[in-house]
Amino acid sequence: EHLDPTIITGLTELAATPADTDELIISDAGTGDLLIAGSQVRIMSSNIAENMIRAITDSAVELYHDNSKKFETTSTGATVTGQIVADSATINGNISVVSTDAGASEGPVITIFRNSASPADADELGRIKFDGEDDADNRTTYAQIEANINDASNTTEDGVLNFSVMSN
Repeated sequence: EHLDPTIITGLTELAATPADTDELIISDAGTGDLLIAGSQVRIMSSNIAENMIRAITDSAVELYHDNSKKFETTSTGATVTGQIVADSATINGNISVVSTDAGASEGPVITIFRNSASPADADELGRIKFDGEDDADNRTTYAQIEANINDASNTTEDGVLNFSVMSN
């Protein structure tokens, strides 16, 4: 593939563009790092109207979707605006669910949804386990709350909520 090297004055941009495409490729084929440096580094849309990524020295790294900030690193972790969809997650520490709605009918909601293609009676919908270590450093479930489908039939659905504790 033939490359058409381009250098823009002031050494602000060094690029190699394949002659038969509209792509701009920045490439480092060596064994060292490819460095992009600046007190604020931005990756923007082609018309330079929308942020895509913004990195600020000694501060945040921000990710944008359609010029709307969705993810930002902070000194204590990260802030996400919008919904997070994940296959699984491990959270070390506390979880807080906060609603700032002033209405009396709205509160924080946690939904555990089992999206089964074939729901049936006695299916487990979800479980909350309360685990801790015993005096021999073994992880132990001391209590749990479990929800099950009692009747999955349309128009007569009902469920069961079981509370259990370990007792010896």
